[in-house]
Amino acid sequence: YFGLVAKPLYITDVEVPSRNGDGLQDGKVAGIWHEEWDQPRQGQWIEQFYKIVLSKPFVDTVTYSNLTDMKDSAIANSGLLTEKLEPKKSFQALKKLHRVIFSR
Repeated sequence: YFGLVAKPLYITDVEVPSRNGDGLQDGKVAGIWHEEWDQPRQGQWIEQFYKIVLSKPFVDTVTYSNLTDMKDSAIANSGLLTEKLEPKKSFQALKKLHRVIFSR
């Protein structure tokens, strides 16, 4: 439950890029995590983020925003799959984490 309110927290609309974009999507503008974004870094960030938030007893749900890369996404290149539906490193990381959580 979240704080003194005793309500579960639902985290929605999580997304990070698998590579830098142009304009507002550029890493210098939008930010970076340790280094510029790439597929392995996207997967590492997602894995660490999910581990941290799911370790909190008041977090009930975490929802990732984009299954696939989409042109109209708020954050370019943020899907777990490419536009050709090929799995990225982030998809594999989330799949591995899912197996660990639900094999207990």
